[in-house]
Amino acid sequence: LSESLNINNYISNIFSYLGNRSYSMYLLHLLIGSVVINKLNLHHNTLLEYFPNLVILVILVILISDLTYRTIEQPFMEAFNNTRKSK
Repeated sequence: LSESLNINNYISNIFSYLGNRSYSMYLLHLLIGSVVINKLNLHHNTLLEYFPNLVILVILVILISDLTYRTIEQPFMEAFNNTRKSK
């Protein structure tokens, strides 16, 4: 039972992490994908050929989204919440 709760907690933390960064991922995925595909000439004919690059793109989008979340979104959300509390 304890192990099941740990797994559920771990999965919940992953979804929470991704959920917090979802807006950044939404805004950046197309830009990052198109730049990487065009710069590295990753135009493939089949999904099997494209899949390894897709995994790399997803990881790259998550990493860059985390960076923008921590450096842009969080500071603005904290500033907004502080101004609301002071009123």
